[in-house]
Amino acid sequence: MSVNTEAAARVSSGTHLLFVYGTLMPDVASRMGVAQRKRLAAQSQRVCQAVVRGVLYDFGPHPALQLTGAPGDQVHGVLLALDRPATTFQWLDPYESIRGAPGFDLYARVLAPVELERGACAVAWIYDYVAPIREARRIETGRWSPRDRV
Repeated sequence: MSVNTEAAARVSSGTHLLFVYGTLMPDVASRMGVAQRKRLAAQSQRVCQAVVRGVLYDFGPHPALQLTGAPGDQVHGVLLALDRPATTFQWLDPYESIRGAPGFDLYARVLAPVELERGACAVAWIYDYVAPIREARRIETGRWSPRDRV
């Protein structure tokens, strides 16, 4: 893993970091989220590859992450440094089905530990799936790959 030291140095706290693991990853070739990926790329800098402790599920066109904190559970993704987090979250939360209706939202945006290369750690915003998992298949590798490539 290589770290964008300029972006990492610019970040003063975890509130500016976002961990992405699915349709929002910069290099993913999925039809879902094309406009959101472009918009996010314009409002952030890639810091590095990263890992969180959780389980990844396959929902077809997109994955869902449930944080567990368990050492054996790893989800791989990308850590981004947001230029203006409040502005980004205004449009990103609705994309992630967060509308401020407890019990109805599919995801919650939470701060959680993220593991970087060489044992370094950070705290970042993560979209954690909070709805019940019913029919989705667990992605054992913790790495999502889209089926609907562009």
